[in-house]
Amino acid sequence: MRTTLLAVAILGYAVQAGAVTTVPAPPNLAGAYYSYSYSQGHLTTLTPDQVGLGTPGPDYVNPLQQVLGTNVSTQSWNSVGVADATVAQLTHNGAYSFSYNESSNVGANGDLHSYVSTVTNDLSHASGTTMYGNTASIWGDTWLVAGPSNTKGYLGVKLKLEGGVSTDGVSTSTVPFNNYASLSVLEQDANWNINAIRGIYLDGASSWSFASLGASQPPYFMDWTMDRTQMGAWTGSATSYVMIPFVTNVPFNVTLILNLLGSGNSTLDFSHTGLIDSIDTPLGVTLYSGEMSQPDMPIYSVGANGNLQLSPVPEPAVYAMLLSGLLLLAARRRRSR
Repeated sequence: MRTTLLAVAILGYAVQAGAVTTVPAPPNLAGAYYSYSYSQGHLTTLTPDQVGLGTPGPDYVNPLQQVLGTNVSTQSWNSVGVADATVAQLTHNGAYSFSYNESSNVGANGDLHSYVSTVTNDLSHASGTTMYGNTASIWGDTWLVAGPSNTKGYLGVKLKLEGGVSTDGVSTSTVPFNNYASLSVLEQDANWNINAIRGIYLDGASSWSFASLGASQPPYFMDWTMDRTQMGAWTGSATSYVMIPFVTNVPFNVTLILNLLGSGNSTLDFSHTGLIDSIDTPLGVTLYSGEMSQPDMPIYSVGANGNLQLSPVPEPAVYAMLLSGLLLLAARRRRSR
């Protein structure tokens, strides 16, 4: 009898999992894809280490520009007797100079390009003032994996980042995250709440893969205490294979960000490319996106991968059937004692 009850529960799950195999019509996601970029420069009394860690603090000058498409921002703080009293104080009335030059844009094929150069004559940080430049290129989209209902799996996303990081090693801290480039893919729900961040992080010497998952560790984009795995020495190109979970026929949002932070005398040139190189899907499903709904060429290649497996998501009724069967087994076992 115990075997029969358990078999009934398992059979019920199998029937529920295998019975629903309908695939809905392709969704209309036209207009979901968007892109923009921004560039900004800061003077602050935060230390370079605090800036690199994303520590909250005063930004005395922040000429933020944010536009769709190509964006360029340039600012220089080096005038003697400048009109802005705060800037005069931070530059010691022009004794120390700070300037930056940045640009970011999103290409027609979804490739991301960013560049930042920062220059200062304050090599020993005697002024107590930190200047840093931050620029990013971004696109976002809605994805949907069509397949058998109530099925979950993973997309294998290959990220690729090419460029260069150089610094004088004197005018800024030696802590790597003070001059860095990152290419991150954000997996978000239908309301754009972040579920996870995964990607590549580069300093001038090393490459890392990183991930921030779940509510126990908030996925702050600037949080470099996230789970990291060193991928070895970096020579100008880095790739990382990240896994993005999905439930079939449930739309979710994806954001790709190329973000640069430069300080001191440094140049971060990623005007070559940061992109999703390819996407692997499990067999038996089809990936749709807003960008793929447009008439131009896809911004990434998509192919099936037999190593990525699908697994059914039990219906509530199946959970109840399994639980009731197990409870009956437990009750009969107690009576038999």
